[in-house]
Amino acid sequence: MATRPSPRRAVVFDLGGVVIRWSDERTFRKVARHLDLSPKRVSAIMEDVERALELGTIGLSEYWDRVGRRLDRAIPRSVRRWWIEEFERHARPDPSVTRWIAQLRKRRIAVACLSNTDATHVRVLRRRGWLRGFSPILLSNELHALKPTRKAFDRARRQLRLPATDLYFLDDKQVNADGARRAGWNARRYRGVADARAHVERWLRHGGRKRAETFSCAPRSAARCPKRRRNELSSW
Repeated sequence: MATRPSPRRAVVFDLGGVVIRWSDERTFRKVARHLDLSPKRVSAIMEDVERALELGTIGLSEYWDRVGRRLDRAIPRSVRRWWIEEFERHARPDPSVTRWIAQLRKRRIAVACLSNTDATHVRVLRRRGWLRGFSPILLSNELHALKPTRKAFDRARRQLRLPATDLYFLDDKQVNADGARRAGWNARRYRGVADARAHVERWLRHGGRKRAETFSCAPRSAARCPKRRRNELSSW
């Protein structure tokens, strides 16, 4: 039996805010209300400590211990459970995105995910089957690198086994899309499935190694992009 050709390009999706309707801000705000503290302060501290959790260098218990020390508050066990409970209760896949992903796979276009996340949320994602269809599954706590760092995108690219110019990344945060472009990937901030689909389909029709800079306009090649093209892609 002849071996089917491997996909020559891949679309890489962020999870939370793109494939999965979820933001950790929901948990941050709930904790702030319970502790009667400023939501802005609580969010800033929890998000900062979360970096170590998503890198896989600390576990959930240590995460809450550090948050408590930064807030100068003891975090009750009932509140600590919210990290998993809120995610289980409210996180849901976006059906319009999952349908599009299924269509891409039918066309033999590789589909991967690259997400900043932690081991407890990953267990929920795997148990519910929400990571099926992605190959490879690229998670910060396993890569030990966070978007938007170059390290995260370089480690992801090595597992994808494709040149950066043959990768298109979608993320709901502009800083992460910018990080991907600095690493040579094609990328766009996610603004909804219709917008993302239009730009990805355009890339699939005209992209590839020879024309990658037309779509990514990385800093080293931006000078060679026509002025109109640079303006058009300034928000990518």
